[in-house]
Amino acid sequence: MLQICKRWLSVFITVAIIVSAVCSVQAGVATPSPITLSVETNTGTTYATAVEFKQLITSEPINMFRGSVRLRGERPVVTLPNTLTTANPNLSAEFIENLNEHLYNQFNEFIQLASGVTRSLSFHFEVIVSGQFINILFFCYRNAAALEQHIKTTVINSETMQIVSLTSILGCNAIRLINQSLSPLIASEPALYIASFAGISNKQYFYVNDNYVVLVFSEFELMRTRAGITRLSLNKNDVINVIIPAEEVRFLANITMLPLRMVITDFGYYPFWTAATRSINIVSQQVSLSVSINETRVYDAVQPGQVLFLETAPAIFNNRTYMPLSFFNYFLGLTHYVGEGGSITFSRFTGSLISSN
Repeated sequence: MLQICKRWLSVFITVAIIVSAVCSVQAGVATPSPITLSVETNTGTTYATAVEFKQLITSEPINMFRGSVRLRGERPVVTLPNTLTTANPNLSAEFIENLNEHLYNQFNEFIQLASGVTRSLSFHFEVIVSGQFINILFFCYRNAAALEQHIKTTVINSETMQIVSLTSILGCNAIRLINQSLSPLIASEPALYIASFAGISNKQYFYVNDNYVVLVFSEFELMRTRAGITRLSLNKNDVINVIIPAEEVRFLANITMLPLRMVITDFGYYPFWTAATRSINIVSQQVSLSVSINETRVYDAVQPGQVLFLETAPAIFNNRTYMPLSFFNYFLGLTHYVGEGGSITFSRFTGSLISSN
């Protein structure tokens, strides 16, 4: 028995030495960055693929001068695996090459922050995995009169192996919806926010964390005061999109007409048809409207004294009520986008932007 124990102890020590040696060799090849993990509960292929790809993200040390400006820290680099036999057929050498070029361009854009008063630029990055999304958060700290923080992000869908934008996650109306919420927020605190901020575009930096999309702004990009990176979050589930296929769209005297029920029910509105008067009541917690076929007048039970009219009267096509496009915008406050094929997407953001600094 003693000999058996000694034998197993010898094996354990040998394995520990081998593991230690392997780790030392790997550390000499590439030093992984500090990693912050925030993962959704997901034990399936999606999560496994994201974690697999995360292992390819390593760091490249930075220690140089650009003119009189000291550059130091680390930047993200994606390594090409020895073999591309992977659970994800979309992972390719071309994608990794393009991703590295994208990350290097971000690094060069940071360097442009250097000016005559800048003493140093320091860099680091973090990786956040959330479901199928891999987020690379790249930070730059500009040391001039004081420390100034900047950020760029890259969000990758590990299922498609593509860099994604806000609209690819939240829908084609995302930018307009966010700016509609951002404008009153800025106006409400003019001493805090930069009043001249023009709003975000589809190039806005962000990352995905569980059900939230987190918008990120560099110092002094959105805030007047020195406050570091500004983060504003919104719940993905609060963005509702309804797509009306092109074949469901009708035209009446060049006015775009859409099926009422198909558009509104997912937004919490309910249409009730009264055959005797050929009228439709459209109700929700905040709205109570009544319209009649072939009449342009709109009756608003919430504001009964107000006289309202439609661009054109409701019409019946294939036993369904159709309303002019402008009705959904003006009376229900929906945002829309007309796709290249003629489909129309209606959207609404039911939540609010949340400061998560």
